[in-house]
Amino acid sequence: SNNLDSSQPPIVSEIEIELSIQTDLSSYVKSDLISINGVSENSNVVNLSILNSNNELVWAEQVSVKSDGSYSTLAIADGEGWENSGTYNIKVEDGTNTKSTKFSFNS
Repeated sequence: SNNLDSSQPPIVSEIEIELSIQTDLSSYVKSDLISINGVSENSNVVNLSILNSNNELVWAEQVSVKSDGSYSTLAIADGEGWENSGTYNIKVEDGTNTKSTKFSFNS
């Protein structure tokens, strides 16, 4: 019988909420402007944060999500915690899920 498939519908794909984050470049240098944007279908605000190569918080902001589900903001690659070059992690949290992406930074 071929009803095995129908007994286990792909529930995960039906309830998966889109949450994404991206930066305009994959690499930045000191004092660069980092343009951040993404989509959040679950929340009208998202919390963004950047962690440096030592996993220390160097930037955070709460950003409003527009009616079309998109959000965007700018961060400046400078200040306390930005002394070290390396791979930095930027993440978005909508209260339920977290997504992240990486960029390289040269101080």
